[in-house]
Amino acid sequence: MKKTIATLSLLMAGLFAQHEAQAQYVTLPDTNFRNRMRLIYPECFNAVGDLDTVAAANAENSTCDISGLSSQAVTGIHYFKNIIFLSFTYNTISTLPRLPYNLQILSFTQANFLTPSELIIPTSVKQLEYISCNLSVLPTLPSGLTAISLRNNPNLNFSSLPPLPNNNFSQIDLSYNNLSEYPSNFIGQQGSLQNLYLNNNQLTSLPNSLELGGDVNFNVNYNQLTSISSGHYYALSCSNNQITSLNGVSVVNSLNCSNNPNLTCLPYLNPYYFQSLNISGTGITCLPNKPVSLNSNLPICNPTNNPNSCPSFPYAIKGKAYKDLNNNGSYEDNEPIVNAAVKVNGHSWVGYSYNNEYQVDIDTAGSYNISLASSLPYWTAIISPTTPADLYMYGDIATRDIRLVANQTAKDLWIYQSLGTSRPGFNNTIAIIYQNIGTVSANATVKFLKPAGFSVDSASVSGYTASGDTLIWNVGNLDIDQKGVILIYGKIATNVALGTELAFNSWVNMSDTQEQTPTNNHSLATSIVTGSFDPNDKQAREAISPAQIAAGEYIDYTIRFQNTGTDTAFTVVIADTLESNLQANTLEMVASSHNVRTSMKGNVVYFEHLNILLPDSNVNEKASHGFVSFRIKPQTNLALGTNISNKAAIYFDYNAPVITNTAVTKV
Repeated sequence: MKKTIATLSLLMAGLFAQHEAQAQYVTLPDTNFRNRMRLIYPECFNAVGDLDTVAAANAENSTCDISGLSSQAVTGIHYFKNIIFLSFTYNTISTLPRLPYNLQILSFTQANFLTPSELIIPTSVKQLEYISCNLSVLPTLPSGLTAISLRNNPNLNFSSLPPLPNNNFSQIDLSYNNLSEYPSNFIGQQGSLQNLYLNNNQLTSLPNSLELGGDVNFNVNYNQLTSISSGHYYALSCSNNQITSLNGVSVVNSLNCSNNPNLTCLPYLNPYYFQSLNISGTGITCLPNKPVSLNSNLPICNPTNNPNSCPSFPYAIKGKAYKDLNNNGSYEDNEPIVNAAVKVNGHSWVGYSYNNEYQVDIDTAGSYNISLASSLPYWTAIISPTTPADLYMYGDIATRDIRLVANQTAKDLWIYQSLGTSRPGFNNTIAIIYQNIGTVSANATVKFLKPAGFSVDSASVSGYTASGDTLIWNVGNLDIDQKGVILIYGKIATNVALGTELAFNSWVNMSDTQEQTPTNNHSLATSIVTGSFDPNDKQAREAISPAQIAAGEYIDYTIRFQNTGTDTAFTVVIADTLESNLQANTLEMVASSHNVRTSMKGNVVYFEHLNILLPDSNVNEKASHGFVSFRIKPQTNLALGTNISNKAAIYFDYNAPVITNTAVTKV
């Protein structure tokens, strides 16, 4: 009995083993498909061409290209469970057979879809490509999809596309589709995007809601765009568009903005990781910064080589510095904008007012507080908001307004003179600048006393009276912060000896007993009569004592320039390199002949006269002159006998500079 049971057990085991052996071999029905798979997976077939399903399930080749076969022909491909990437090229597709359950990437290239709306894509697929398939309807998308390519399907109705199934997409490719607008149903799914390809379309703009977060590889080459959405890009390709600005854009690794002829400025480039730049066919002439791995011969932007006023610092703090006359905490149109110097506390960065606002450029990320660097004794500065400015993303600009509130009642007028060159028999122009720097309005009377040897021809402000050698203007009421300028045109007599010192005196309200600071109601300026001269020069006081330095006195500088060329100068830029004996962050603007933008980078201060339209001296000698005046404190530890030397470079329309004389002040 035991022998019979053992025999039956062996028989049953043999039958099961025979059944299992038969089950691991199948015949793929399509001969072409079978032969294709035998080439790719020879180890999975026996001598007669049958497929070993166990071997197929363990096959390690994860990529399979079955180009040219119909979708019905590939029945049996599901046995190859480890196929991750499956490519159909030049295939006719009606319905899909059962596919490997580990399949993640499914690609169709130039495939002919018979009934695309009925196509069912396995839920395991994460990346789906329809490339040049002439689709008119998009098949249903699997819920777990994270990447899609619809490249070169111009007959697809993008305006009626179904929404993407989730917001975890890493890649979207809509290139080569003649798109005139970005599909609205594809907005909102770009939060995890790493690659977005919209190149070779007809896009004229991108929706504001297309907010690209993180480091995206963004390609919009060959469109009709005039700008790029603000964002942080790993790589940006925007060549062959109509782009005029890349404001708000930051790029980590590479930028191709070629063939945008109206593009003149670059965004800030990542200093450590940026490597590739293509700007051919643009108007870009300088770099905002020089990354360590970038090979480029372009210079760093500064006001002397930067006709397009491109930014050259990655961060900034800007705002209005204004006198809050009614103390209501907000700026109103009738309140004066202050020509202020603003500094970043604990650093050397200083910004100056221009066109109704100041801006401090900053080259290092961080959290910063600002304060007023200008001396305004009757006013208390209130920064709004009071919180530090956090600047960490490239291109960050924080706004901090400076509200000035009067802390006392003060009547204070101020006057200043700038002289032209004194040369026997030649014209000389004296500029008188006066201003109400107090906290109340005041009636003003300006007086000018000319020296012997100087004759007055005319003045820019008429209605003056003369009393001997003194000219008097009753200029009327000056509101708080109001400024006036009087230009006096005259000539040095031919008989004045070379080397003669001429003294020019001006006063404003000199006899007013209510004046808070009478000393600034008088200006004395002297000029030495010379023969031949350079009209582009620099002047400074000859000496300053250690006691005056200890008391905080300034050195006043005036840089004069003249257009002696043959045509109008549209831009005049002065670059003044401040030596180490001067405290760069104490520089204050005093006066200028024309509207000027002042900025400082390191120890170089720039005075930019943009669109100055300075005529040449052959056309209008009187109007061919200009000047800037500023003051700055010397270092407090200078030894007796130290020479403080300073000179400037003057650029007319970004040509080679004219170098001034060296102005020397001795301690």
